[in-house]
Amino acid sequence: MDEELRRLQALRDELIAAAAEVGQSALTPAEKARRISEINFEIDDIDVVMMDHAATQVNAASQAVVASTEAAGRNVLGKVLDGLSAVVASIREDVQRIIRDITPDPVAVVPNTAPTPAIVNPVADDPVMLRRSSGTRAVYGHLVRAMQNALSNAGFSTNGVDMIFGDDTANALLAWRASTGRSTLDAIITKNEFTDLTGQDEVDLFDFCAQATASFEGHGFGKIVGDFDGAVMTWGYHGYTLKFGHLQAVLGRIEAKGPQTLDAVFGSERANQVRQMLQMPLQGQLDWARQNVLDGQSRIRSDWHTQFADLGEQESARTAMLEHSREAFWDGIAVPQATLMGLHEPLSLGMLFDAAIQQGGASNSTLEKVKAARAANPNATEMSLREVLAKALRAQLSNSKWADDVFARRRAFISGRGKVHSVNYDLGAWGFFASDDENEGRIIPPRLPEITQMPAIQPSQRSFAQFFEDEIQSHAPNFSATELLYPGGGNAAGACKGLNTDPPEDLWQNAVALSTLLQAIRDEFGAPLRISSCYRSPEYNSCIGGASRSQHMRFTAADITIANGNTPLTWYNKILEMRNRGVFSGGIGRYNTFVHVDVRGENATW
Repeated sequence: MDEELRRLQALRDELIAAAAEVGQSALTPAEKARRISEINFEIDDIDVVMMDHAATQVNAASQAVVASTEAAGRNVLGKVLDGLSAVVASIREDVQRIIRDITPDPVAVVPNTAPTPAIVNPVADDPVMLRRSSGTRAVYGHLVRAMQNALSNAGFSTNGVDMIFGDDTANALLAWRASTGRSTLDAIITKNEFTDLTGQDEVDLFDFCAQATASFEGHGFGKIVGDFDGAVMTWGYHGYTLKFGHLQAVLGRIEAKGPQTLDAVFGSERANQVRQMLQMPLQGQLDWARQNVLDGQSRIRSDWHTQFADLGEQESARTAMLEHSREAFWDGIAVPQATLMGLHEPLSLGMLFDAAIQQGGASNSTLEKVKAARAANPNATEMSLREVLAKALRAQLSNSKWADDVFARRRAFISGRGKVHSVNYDLGAWGFFASDDENEGRIIPPRLPEITQMPAIQPSQRSFAQFFEDEIQSHAPNFSATELLYPGGGNAAGACKGLNTDPPEDLWQNAVALSTLLQAIRDEFGAPLRISSCYRSPEYNSCIGGASRSQHMRFTAADITIANGNTPLTWYNKILEMRNRGVFSGGIGRYNTFVHVDVRGENATW
């Protein structure tokens, strides 16, 4: 046994060294993260096996002690065994904590009998995904795969179909955009463009959430792992476990789509074994897997490992996985729990879906904590409620070594940015755009009111309207006083409702330079600008968490989107180029869905 432990320790050391080599290699950050994640999974497997071996040694030692102390009396023997039992319990403690981490916390989930209209789903011109920003994880998942297949079929090579929106895929997408007369300033694809390219028209918020969680899980469609966490077998896009019945449910769906798939992958004899297993009670299924699929070290036998990998490549299997995730985790847990908590924003649903996959969803105590936070502050922003939710989901976990890693996944959904498995995520690139929060740096709605849909100037605003006509209109012929007076989305509802005001008269003159800059930007891009935030009263600015010396309070700043089908990165770079040419002097800030510009008189960049 000592020799076996030494062998495992040597293998573990080799894996740690391999991870270090990957970290120092010239691979892309995304590829480094993927490979290191796979190595870490193997290290985790070894850790559990080593603990099991150590426990076996302790048990053997206890038997030896029994034999040698029998003559000394039961009292001495009892004390020795008590001490040995404590050692065994300590060794197995981490394993039990891991099992508790992934065991669903029982909660009465209200069935989702009807769609929840409040949930924000993408519309035709919303981005489905876009090229990642520097230093962040590239978009990954089944939507990327569909796009890669469609581009390849159309003659635009993505250099393989790996489900990663990397440079090769971005270049192929740009070539397709050029061939269809679309803008090629950045690699982005909207919902209607995705439909034009792939022929699929079913993209919704579930797809965005499914991709993000699949990236966190790191399994792909085909990876399978053994009994390192008490789940016996875990396989597929969202880590479907045998212990909780999800793996069996997916296999059942595959079989229902046609028995030829299991027969082709496993062979008829082994496929029939799988079918017989599906008819067994749960304990029988677990015993069958341990006896037939796992080796002596609780790992997946190599032949089964290959076959499950092959099964994940079958279209019927991929479809079955997505169907099961939508039914069991989305419609069954995430959506009804969001409804119970009054949450509707994409990031909120993303957090709940990820929790449903990884820890069975929110417990009753977590639901009550979010409800209590809302009751204590009826005007609380949904972002602040997500913070409460993330911490409550963290509190459901035991104090295992995995808890911080699990919590990192929840934190990424609070603002849409975070680090998971040592990789930076900016979920704005993954389709998580819409939010009611308007604070600088947060994710704001891309679907802002059209100019023609804005309300008419009110009597109290007519003096500024006259000033605009006399002093500004000639500098900014494509803008109106109504646009500059837009009070921001946060002024319409929530904690900051009604706190914004019209700019005081002593600040009106500042709008001349600001409007001149906005017109210059519009001329540069040849496309309309949409203003999401311009003037902010000090009270409103403070309420939404704006900078204490924000230029918005001076009527010298605007947060803008540009209706040319591109991304904030593209807009930011071009406006920065304008400033470098001396067009203006002021601040430029890039956020997930908008760019901040101001005319403070000195350059500032973020």
